[in-house]
Amino acid sequence: MHLVGMRKDRQPVPVEFRTNYQLCFKLNAQALLHSCENIVTQRALARAAGISHKQINHYYTGYRNPRPEQRVKIISGLHKLAHELLAAE
Repeated sequence: MHLVGMRKDRQPVPVEFRTNYQLCFKLNAQALLHSCENIVTQRALARAAGISHKQINHYYTGYRNPRPEQRVKIISGLHKLAHELLAAE
């Protein structure tokens, strides 16, 4: 956005900034769960992921961080719920 502003103001853009960049964002478990809170309930995700609702809530609040295996279960649970929603017609 800064470079767009510089171009708009007709300021020269330094050569080192003329390369295209790609941003990659990785969500931690808490951010992922918060991003889904208006789409799926914690209970539905817990059932789909095979993780207790209490544990999902700990991840949601940031009280605990899931181990890699639990993160895979959470993501698989979200995929499972998405497929179920897509199948409903």
